[in-house]
Amino acid sequence: MKYTKSQEEIEILAEGGKILHDILQRTVEMVAPGVTTAELNDFVELVIPELQRRGRFRRNYRGRTLRDHLGLRRPKHPATR
Repeated sequence: MKYTKSQEEIEILAEGGKILHDILQRTVEMVAPGVTTAELNDFVELVIPELQRRGRFRRNYRGRTLRDHLGLRRPKHPATR
């Protein structure tokens, strides 16, 4: 079964990948001997509100699936075409 992504879906995934990369990169830099869990928590408490401010980390989700949360249309099942 093959699903083709729209240009909009590809852009959403690409942007999400960049955000995730940046967060993971920073997290890897922080996780080291001597860094406390309190320092990691401080990082999270700074990053999440900033991502929310930018509209990149949602607080409330609509729908029940990731596709619903992202506002993407459901593709027709191949058997119904």
